[in-house]
Amino acid sequence: MKSIIRKELRENLAVAVLGLLIFSLLLWVEYRTYENLIKSLALGANAPHGEMQPLTSGSFESYVGLFSGLFAALLGWLQAYRERHRDLWSYLVHRPLSRAKIFSAKVLAGLALYLLAAGLPLLVFIGWAVTPGHVAAPFEWAMLKPVLLFLLLGV
Repeated sequence: MKSIIRKELRENLAVAVLGLLIFSLLLWVEYRTYENLIKSLALGANAPHGEMQPLTSGSFESYVGLFSGLFAALLGWLQAYRERHRDLWSYLVHRPLSRAKIFSAKVLAGLALYLLAAGLPLLVFIGWAVTPGHVAAPFEWAMLKPVLLFLLLGV
């Protein structure tokens, strides 16, 4: 089972790193948008109330929902698609593992890569927003519910 997990991690690591970079870039854009909003407020501009907390802004939730769904679907499809070539599935089925263990190994590897690409940047962004002094708005743990649900829906 360990060898199948290693094989899946090795084959799909490049996709996970690409996803990590794309999602980090999206969250960085959200950070810069919030930073520009605070600068314009300091200069006397008016700001909509919903945009003062970056965790509840519509664009942040859209980024997380869209990325989680698309990346999870892409990663799952790639894991299944790569078994189609060169009759690899028949090789895996004739290993001394049951089909359930092969499936479990593929799911564990996919979950690890998904949580690396989607969970790590999201955790860093949430950590930044939760830390006192970074966001000029109050924080409630209930604000994380939609975002965490989007992340779990990708699983």
